Amino acid sequence: MTILAFDTATETLAVAAARGDDWVAHSCNGGLKHAALLAPLIERVTAELGLRVADVDLVATGIGPGSFTGVRIGVATAKGIAAAGRARLAGVCGLDTMAWEQRHAGGLVVPLIDARKRRFYAACYRAGRRVGPYLDQAPAVLADTVRATAAADEPVLLTGPAAAPFEAAAAVVPAGWQVDRRRAQIPVLAMLELAAANTVAAVADLKPLYLRRSEAELGIAAPKR
Repeated sequence: MTILAFDTATETLAVAAARGDDWVAHSCNGGLKHAALLAPLIERVTAELGLRVADVDLVATGIGPGSFTGVRIGVATAKGIAAAGRARLAGVCGLDTMAWEQRHAGGLVVPLIDARKRRFYAACYRAGRRVGPYLDQAPAVLADTVRATAAADEPVLLTGPAAAPFEAAAAVVPAGWQVDRRRAQIPVLAMLELAAANTVAAVADLKPLYLRRSEAELGIAAPKR
């Protein structure tokens, strides 16, 4: 089976493709200019693997949480590829992919994405499986949530592109918590592994994972003065 996966939810655009045991992955920090960068990066990845986009069996995209515009670009692109060819569709949460990549770490794994407005998207996982809801919380509240979720003396690993910013914002990280400062992007190779388990039945079923309303929606809902 051939799989194409990409994530556009954060500032780092990541694309990967796999055919059997062979895979190619590339990323770039485009400052959320993913609309212009995604198609060329897809062409580069598939060409290096000797594939045409039309030959892909399964296309997976990150569905968030993250940048509203970025997520929409990824979802729309995945739908377009599926509609134009024969590929099945999959939507994978970026937090899930980061936790899956760290599923052998032991203890509680907490991937983090910058949600702006001094808040963070996160969730808690054990062995790659989520325990509790997806979160959109301020640093102090999120730290309390993690403390309440962790078992007594259970090690905690903070990971993901916002692990270091969360550590700085939370001011004090409890003893026994580790901070993985290397994870600057959503791991698309983990998306390749999770894609088959996250397929949707129809193109219309692929939807972004939004944990809050967009600025446009807030503006519409705000009372006029």
